[in-house]
Amino acid sequence: MFASTFSAVRGNALDSLLTLLKTAHDTDRIHLVILISDEYRFTDLDKAIQYGHLGVELAEKENYVVLMMEAYNYLGNAYRDKGNYDLGLIYLHKAEKLAKEENNLMWRSKSCNNLGNIYGEKGDDEMSLKYYIEGYKFAEQIGDYDAMVVTGGNVGAVYLSRKQPVPALQYFRQSLNSISKIKTEANKFRVQFAMWLNIGACHFDLDNMDSALFYFQKTLELAEKNKNASKIASAKEQIACVHMKRGNLTEAIQLFEEVLKIFRELDHKPKIQDMLVYMGEAYFRAGDYNKAAAIYEEALTLSKEMGINSYTFEIYDGISKVAEKQNDFKKAYLFSRNAIRFKDSIKRDEDIRLLAEMQTRFETEKKQKEIELLNEKDRNNKIIIWAVGIGLVLVLIGGIFFFNAYHNKRKAALLLERQKNEIERQKHIIEEKNKDITDSISYAERIQSALLTSDMYLQKHFGESFVLFRPRDIVSGDFYWGYEKDGNFFFAAADSTGHGVPGAFMSMIGVSLLNEIIIERKISNPALILDILREEIIHRLNPEGRSERKDGMDMVLIRYDKTARELDYAAANNSFYIIRNGKLLVQPADKMPVGAHSGINAGFTRHRLTMEKEDMIYLFTDGFADQFGGANGKKFKYRQLEQTLLAISGFSCEEQKNKLDRVFTDWKGPLEQVDDVLLAGFRIS
Repeated sequence: MFASTFSAVRGNALDSLLTLLKTAHDTDRIHLVILISDEYRFTDLDKAIQYGHLGVELAEKENYVVLMMEAYNYLGNAYRDKGNYDLGLIYLHKAEKLAKEENNLMWRSKSCNNLGNIYGEKGDDEMSLKYYIEGYKFAEQIGDYDAMVVTGGNVGAVYLSRKQPVPALQYFRQSLNSISKIKTEANKFRVQFAMWLNIGACHFDLDNMDSALFYFQKTLELAEKNKNASKIASAKEQIACVHMKRGNLTEAIQLFEEVLKIFRELDHKPKIQDMLVYMGEAYFRAGDYNKAAAIYEEALTLSKEMGINSYTFEIYDGISKVAEKQNDFKKAYLFSRNAIRFKDSIKRDEDIRLLAEMQTRFETEKKQKEIELLNEKDRNNKIIIWAVGIGLVLVLIGGIFFFNAYHNKRKAALLLERQKNEIERQKHIIEEKNKDITDSISYAERIQSALLTSDMYLQKHFGESFVLFRPRDIVSGDFYWGYEKDGNFFFAAADSTGHGVPGAFMSMIGVSLLNEIIIERKISNPALILDILREEIIHRLNPEGRSERKDGMDMVLIRYDKTARELDYAAANNSFYIIRNGKLLVQPADKMPVGAHSGINAGFTRHRLTMEKEDMIYLFTDGFADQFGGANGKKFKYRQLEQTLLAISGFSCEEQKNKLDRVFTDWKGPLEQVDDVLLAGFRIS
């Protein structure tokens, strides 16, 4: 994060390196090319990348492993400074992987620290902190105090980015106090500058403007003393932020323009974007909306070029605010919506990425299993045909040459024994593959189970209740979710597109979105919740509108006010039942899913009901009613389900669950379960 933004001051190091390169050979030449790449990062990023690629090419050609790790790191850093995070991550992960294979702790430490830097700039604090901690661990193992001090400061930078300045200050001061342990003067300068800058930033967040300005001025003096342009720009940037916070907009804008000029000369795109965002805000506060609009538009263009990063929300939000002041309300609405969607999607994108990786793994294993099973079946068929053919030939030979019968019979027996052993071996391989795949899916089941609301939580926050949950294929496309807040109890019963592994991924997406919409965004209207949920599912699974797939889910979502005994609900395709005084009341549902469909995307309907004591509420998916079984192998059907619920509704919820489980098991008999089964019951107290 902060540490790699600043280079060590080496005087005329670049000129000296270029001179030495003219006469260098072998590994010395490769090492010099890599160092030149690193030096150019602070003056000419295009040349830094050019020399970085040359260093990688030479190191890979000669297979010099240590130089390959060095080259990957420096090239990854150059791409990060250029704002190309995807390429930067590719090379840094290559460096980290190679260092791990070679058990090179020094380069594992450096690679992890650089990965922490780039993830931090992307706004992924979790991954950033993960790699910083790993980097610190490896540095500690080899006693690299330089790396330990820098990485410790980087951990502080993560806390600072999370708006936690107090623990951040602790890490920065700890690193500052450890500067004496650093071996090289260049690194001492770099760390001292970074710590002062970040300590100032902590005071800025704590609204201690005098202290913040004191440390920023110290960093500026240090940077000017060492004649380092990028550091001078960084110090002035922070001083400008203090002026803007104090309302000194003229001074702030002047400093921002000076800093922007420096970073344009360095072609440092992430920092150019930073300055554009700051300047847009400053001009907006000054009332120069035309200037603010032009600057934000440039920032947006740069953001699209660089990809999603930590300033995308500020750009969308800034454009929205300016458009509103210019009376362009349509544009203001669209960009405000984009800003909210981006902010809400940061965590969700990581969840979906992890789910996609899991899905790819499971699908790959499944396809591999199918291929191997087909190959084994074909191979076994050939073996059988071959065995039969040999047997016929042996019989014919035996008839003609009876005096060789004993010899041939013995030979055939040995051959059949080998074939039997081969079949047993292939059978063992298939069983092992089956076990591996089953173990993987069983692990996925544990993950899914952890996301579902526990029986203990339901009973604690609602009261007497039960959930009958029987996945068809270990993991389930059906899912349920509950949450209690301030006397309001939310519960959802949903049936996702598909079952098994694909359905399970959809269910996990559904749980994640419900958490964000209800818990984080604090939306309580069930109809609005389903509207937002539908929009987000469509946007995430089909952002360009090209797919013909209608992925989504059927769902009933209730919100029960326990004090007032009032129940609000919205339902997508699935209805639900209330049993009151021995009568079953069917609650209607909107005939559309939570997801893409061919009909009109009207909003979901909000229904409000007044509940009575001892009412039983039943939410379910279609798995129970659609199960084949009984004497004639027919579907159970909803009519029989209604009769069953009426018959058992007077029992305790625990007894009802046991009775329903027996009814389903007895009905299914020896037949295969056709779908996931979910049925939940709640008694009003």
